[in-house]
This record gives sequence, structure tokens and C-alpha cells, in this order.
Amino acid sequence: MLENTGPQGASGARNTGVMASRGEIAVFLDDDAVATPDWLRSLCRHFDDEDVVGVGGGLTPAWPDERPRWFPREFYWVVGASYTGMPEDAAPMRNVWTGNMAIRRTVFDAVDGFRPGFGKTGRVSRPEDTDLCLRVRRAVPSGHWMYEPAALVAHKVPAERSTPSFFLTRCWNEGRGKAALSRLVGIDDSTAAERRYASRVLPRGCLRELYLALRHLDVTHLQRCAAIVAGLLVTAAGMVTEMVIGTRTATPQTNARPAGDPAEPFRPIRVAEWEVSGPLPDLFTDETPGPISLLVRLGTEPLGIVDLDAADAVLGERALVDAVWQSLGRDINARQADSGLPATDTLSGKGVACDPAELAFTLERRQLLADAPQVSVVICTRDRASGLAECVGRVADQEYPNFEIVVVDNAPADPNAVPAALAALDVSVPVRYLREPRAGLSWARNTGWRAAQADIIAFIDDDEVPDRHWLAELVRGFAARPAVGCVSGAVLPAELRTEPQHWFEQFGGHSKGRGFTREVFDPGYPQSPLYPLPPFGAGANMAFRREVLADIGGFHVALGAGTPAKGSEDTYAFTRLLLARHTMVYQPTSITWHYHRETLSELQSQLHGYGTGLVGYYAALIVHRPMLLLSLIRLVPNAIRTLRGNDTVRTATMTTFPPHLLRAELQGMRAGVPAYIRSVRQQRRKASHAG
Repeated sequence: MLENTGPQGASGARNTGVMASRGEIAVFLDDDAVATPDWLRSLCRHFDDEDVVGVGGGLTPAWPDERPRWFPREFYWVVGASYTGMPEDAAPMRNVWTGNMAIRRTVFDAVDGFRPGFGKTGRVSRPEDTDLCLRVRRAVPSGHWMYEPAALVAHKVPAERSTPSFFLTRCWNEGRGKAALSRLVGIDDSTAAERRYASRVLPRGCLRELYLALRHLDVTHLQRCAAIVAGLLVTAAGMVTEMVIGTRTATPQTNARPAGDPAEPFRPIRVAEWEVSGPLPDLFTDETPGPISLLVRLGTEPLGIVDLDAADAVLGERALVDAVWQSLGRDINARQADSGLPATDTLSGKGVACDPAELAFTLERRQLLADAPQVSVVICTRDRASGLAECVGRVADQEYPNFEIVVVDNAPADPNAVPAALAALDVSVPVRYLREPRAGLSWARNTGWRAAQADIIAFIDDDEVPDRHWLAELVRGFAARPAVGCVSGAVLPAELRTEPQHWFEQFGGHSKGRGFTREVFDPGYPQSPLYPLPPFGAGANMAFRREVLADIGGFHVALGAGTPAKGSEDTYAFTRLLLARHTMVYQPTSITWHYHRETLSELQSQLHGYGTGLVGYYAALIVHRPMLLLSLIRLVPNAIRTLRGNDTVRTATMTTFPPHLLRAELQGMRAGVPAYIRSVRQQRRKASHAG
């Protein structure tokens, strides 16, 4: 009997035992397992082959009473037992389990034994056996592991481990453990067997149980099929969550500084615009100019944003003009060439010598406005009467000639506040007021679009200010391709007065760095390895055709603000649209200005909600389209490589982003799956009460 001299956990204890042993072969058996009489002989006979580095034996579950009827054999690994999909006869295998394992001592020493900190410690599970087997395979390329099912032990299953809650918890932890392992040994090695298991063994198990359920009219088989699907979903969710968590916490933030660091105090960034067909506005009236974020337009078309830091701003107007020309000079000349106008050799503070009315961009919009289809603009609000009034007033001031405004008051604390604010407005556009008593942004949006009169339905948030050309440009996106079902626009910061507002832009903002180039997403679009994670747009600036919203069932009421899942209802709608073979357009010339959260606590809460919504989105996607899980699993290796890269928008711009804000998002991710489950139950109750 020895005391563990290593770190707490199974890996440290096993390493301690091997170091004190004298044999040429080290054999491991769990303290809750009982071996059959010929176990050791069957396990060790394979060492006659010098190429065998280690052997694993079979494990059968010793249930406290009997096997739960719902428990599928494909998931016996949950209780530490051999499962359907493993070899039925002795065969080489990628990895075996420490609960019934033998390994050559020389091989064990060559890889320094089990990795400290791996194994099951409390609720944390990192597969120390898989890690050991993979490291051995790399250290001894000519060797291989053997699996011998005849070397059988019975593994005791406590009563609490035969429950659905333990089943799902174990699946979640296993998924996270596999992702943690992949960061150390590589995604291809660590998940090759798992991908085959998920894409072949589990689908066969589902089909078998469905067939037996129909043949015998036995609900037990349906329960096993449901358990297979649930186990796969939860394991995948755990893996994706840990994959993103580990990647982001591992991303070095070498330039990050704590909030409030007096060494580099934050200076408010002035958000401004320059229509370069005219003179540069006077941005240097302050005695000590600060940093500037300048949206550059030509003929009202946005070309790009040019940032000038405080050091360059001191140099004055010439520094800003030079920065604009260096960044966007080619774009300015390209727009003039498209319009048959002469090129510009240089740029001054007086702007470009051209008539905006002669530009092709302006002419195309003029043609649209001459025969503009009707649009319904839906604005959902909740207890923000004053901000709503500003938004409605700016929407009513659009140059677009043919639209109505539909305001949806979502579960208001004061049912008279919004009607009073609307009554005080003096606008010429029809404004209709609706009330949706069920709290949740998706409920409100669904109420709005179903009551709308037009075939094109635009959405804008109540904390935004639309550009005067917003609606015209949003509608113009529908002409980009035949049968466009949805258009999204750019969402830019209305102000950057506080550091948290600037941090949100570093995080990616609402437009996630897409820039000002139109993009078309259709069923043939070559997706990123992270599809459908890349942003197609934001719910704060989007428009749908009515028939497309009807086709996808509107917005998913278990996602979005006002639900436990907190967000991602817009991304889910975009994804459902693409999966339904519709086309979507990102139209960056359609601009809204958003007032970001001003304080650190508000931003932290927002990012926590983003994390919860992201994982909730994946849970919803897989629940409604289970077969997508196989595609997502196949994309995991490329997704990890992409997330680890240094060329993403967030990685490239997060120079001062506080790591604790990333942790807030990651904490939200951990809550994503249970939050989505709670949300589904909650919304079902709301729907039943309404019915």
C-alpha cells in the first residue's frame, strides 16, 4: 500500500504505483472492477508479439439492479464499459482504457507515464488513457495497442450513475475532455476514432432502435434512440464549448492592459463622416485633438472607415486626408471610372471634384426610388420609450417613399409610455402600434412581421439611428441576385465615448469586421470551416421577404433577448434561411448607427449573453436538424485551426481588450445548453397559455 506522491488524481496515483513496481509489464485495474479468472492470462498473452506496446481488456457493466431500459449499448462508455462499435475479437486499437490495461514498463517510462492533471478529478474529465496511448504511438511508431475483449472485468456501476442526469453530464464532460486533449496532441489524432463512431456507429444504432420500435411497438426502443441523439448532441456541445473556451483563453493578449491603467488613459474617439465629393468637415477645433474614426463616402456610398490615433491627429487635417487617400484612393478612382469620370491624382481637404449625381451608385438608387416596393419597418421595444421616439423619428425621415412603421411593445412595465411617446411625434409616415404580452424579442418580431402589410419586412432595433439612405439601400440588396430572401446591412458605432464601447468594436462589433463589400450567401456559397458561425449580419439591420419568414417559421422564440438563451435568434433565422435553399445578401451600403453599452458591467453582461446565445444557437440547430451534427463534427478540425489562427478580425484588433471580458463570454458559453433547454420549456408554457 502506497501513498500517492504525485498530483491528486488517477494519473498521479498510477504513476506512483508504476515507479514503485519491479515488473516488466504494468497492469492497471480499477478498484471498483472485478476480474474474471483468466483475465490476466488473456491480457498478457499478446506481449509475445514484440510490436505490442500495450493491451486493453473488455469491461462489462455491473449494474446495481439491471440495465436501465433506456440506456443504449452504444453509450456504455459513459459507465466505463465496452460499447457497441468496439471490436468483438482481439484486434489492434488506437487506445484502450486504464480501467483494464497493461503496458510495457520500458514504453511507459519512455513517455514519462500518465500526463499529470489528466484523468477524472471531481467534475473535470480529461482522458488520460487516450492521451497516454497517443503519446506512446508517437514515441514508438512501429508499435501498436491491442484490444482483447476476452480479458474481461466487471465494472461496478453505482446507482447514481445509471440516471439520465449522470448520462448527460458524463457526455458533456467527455466532449470537453476530448477538446482539451486535441489542443495537446492534435485534433486529427485525438478525434479520428470518435468521428467514425459518430458518423457510423451511432446512426446505425438510431436506425436499429427505430426499426425495433416500429416492429415491436415498444417505446423502450424510442427512448434508446432519443438517448443516442441526446448523448451525441451534448457531447458535441461540450467539445465545441471547450474548443472555443480553450482557444480564446490560450490566445495571447500581450498588449492587453487592465481597465483603468493610468499609463495609457483612454481618450474618447470622435466618430465622424466625410462625403469626399465635398470638403472635409472641421474635426480639429479642439486644442488637443483626439483619435478619430472616419466613415468615408463618395456620392453617399460608404467606401471604408479610416482611423486616426491621437498622435497623428495632432498633425491636423493633412494627416487625416493623407490617411484617407492611402487607404481608399484606389476605391475612389474605381468608383469614378465606373461612372465614366476622370481619375483623381491626389486628395485635398476640399474633396474630389465630381458631381455625386453623375455617379453610377447614385443613379441606381434613383431608379429604385422611382418604383419603390412597399416595405414594413418593424421596431420592437421594451421599456425604452424615449430612445424609441428618436429611432421612429429617424426612420420616418428616410428618403424612401413607400413604407409603414410597425412598433411592437413587448411586455411593457408601463403600457402607456410607448403610446404617449408615439403620440408626441410629428411624422408623415403611417405608424401602427402593437402590444405583445409575451416577453422575448422573437415573440415581438413574429408579432410584427405577421401584422405587417408589405411583402418586404425590415427590422431595426430601438437603440439605433438609421442612415437616411438605410431603407433604400436595404431594399436595393434584394436586386443583387434573383430570389433573394433576406438582406442584412452594416451596423456601425454611433459613438465611442467610453472604453467599453471601444472594446466592443475590438471584439468585432455588430458587423464583425465584414467591411463594405457586398457579399452574397446562397446554397452554393463556399462556406468557411466555421460555418455557420461566421456572421451573415445582425438582427439590428435586416430585411426579409414575407414568404421566406413564413417558410422558416419566423424567429425561434426560445432564442433571443428576453429568454434564458439571451441571443442568436437572428443568426438562427439566417441559417435556417440558407438551409431552406434561399439566398441572403450582405448590403453594407445600408447603414444603421448603434449606441454600444457605455459601462464595463453592461458590456460584461452583454458578452456573457453572447456566449450563452452562441451555444444555444448550436443546440437549437442540432435539435431541429440532427443530421447537421455529422457535418459539424467533420468541420471541427478545421474550425479549431481557424479559431487558433492569428488572422481573424478579433485576434487582429483586440490589442487592449481585457481578458476578463473574454472569460465572461466563455462563462456564458458554459451556460448555453441548459439555458436553451430552460428557454424551450418556458416558451412552450407561454405558447400554451396564449392558446
